[in-house]
Amino acid sequence: MIRVLLVDDEPALFPVTKLALEKDGDVLVDLCASPAEARTLLEKRHYEVIISDYDMPGEDGITFLCHLRESGDDTPFIIFTGKGNETVAMEACNAGVDYYLTKSGSPREVFHRLKECVMRASRGYRHQHPWDIAFTTPLGVLETLPVPVFVLDERLHIRYLNRSATRISGLKTNRQELLSFNSILDKNSSRELIVFLEHVIGGSESRDDAICPVPLVFMGPDGRCIHMECSILPARDENGRPTGFVVTCNESMLQGHG
Repeated sequence: MIRVLLVDDEPALFPVTKLALEKDGDVLVDLCASPAEARTLLEKRHYEVIISDYDMPGEDGITFLCHLRESGDDTPFIIFTGKGNETVAMEACNAGVDYYLTKSGSPREVFHRLKECVMRASRGYRHQHPWDIAFTTPLGVLETLPVPVFVLDERLHIRYLNRSATRISGLKTNRQELLSFNSILDKNSSRELIVFLEHVIGGSESRDDAICPVPLVFMGPDGRCIHMECSILPARDENGRPTGFVVTCNESMLQGHG
């Protein structure tokens, strides 16, 4: 039996969440309405997984997670929020969250994904990607971000893309063949990307690699142009050479005018 602690300041959501997680008989959910109450329960018993809302009065879910990690508690932690965005997701990632899920979408799909994350987290699955790009972001977080994310190697081959990225690329997340990131961009964007990366590889960027937006145009699966503002973050080896890139995309203000 997998014991789960659910922390949410909206008790009205308790019954449906508890029912969805417990319906197969393999999960037992304890409920509490605040991080303070959760800490009391954590002192009394062990939990395999913690699920927490983000937006709660007094102490939000990320602060709660940070306090747990600082105390040495490494229980798998899922942020399950109705008010999240890209900024919140990346803050959660930096704090060491294992999975980040939003409550938007059909209830059946949302709770199916939540149950799936609980089962994977309870087995100690931390989404370690077989390709070691030296990024520490759990792929469980990338997978559930509402924005497209691509992970590229140093030759710009697409090594990973999340579900949101399939919308603008037409690619499948479980494909096996290597494909160049340039192949899903229009020709002008492909040239602009190469110039930008030469700037990065040449060392003129600071070692901290501040993320700067690059406008790129993707050739969508239906042939239309999709304008995106893309942040490109390089990973570097001990000598400072880029070993790969994470590309995070947001819809451009030019969308629909291309």
